[in-house]
Amino acid sequence: MSGLERISKTGAYRFRRGIPAHLRPYFPDRGTVWREHLDTKVEREARVRCLDVAARVERLFQQAQAQFDAERDEAPAYTSDLSLEYLTALVADWKRSERSRRAQFVLVRPVMPGWSEFLHECGLLGIAVRSPRTRSRRRSWPGSLANSHSSTP
Repeated sequence: MSGLERISKTGAYRFRRGIPAHLRPYFPDRGTVWREHLDTKVEREARVRCLDVAARVERLFQQAQAQFDAERDEAPAYTSDLSLEYLTALVADWKRSERSRRAQFVLVRPVMPGWSEFLHECGLLGIAVRSPRTRSRRRSWPGSLANSHSSTP
């Protein structure tokens, strides 16, 4: 995971991300790298905490970038009022509706680009979609895998 770093001496984890050179004056006490201890030695907990810290640090960088742009261009600074929780819920809702929309095509046929990736994501790769003609008995072709497993001396 990007930004997650294990401290070898203590075994604890910390978040680490480089501060862009043009934004360093806005964080004078941080130097060139933003480091923050995650107060855990458990990797799973560290991953979750790392995501929270990364989101917070990214918001701070965006605010500093907006201020930098405003000072450079003398334009009004813009910061987003959307919270991380709102954006996460929005993405989750979109995923649900997109899966539902795409699932309607599972019984029809694969007609959309990215279909195999979608089936893999939903865990449906093993399900074979057959047209009504092919539901009859299966034929074994010469040289097929069915014949290649026969015992030959």
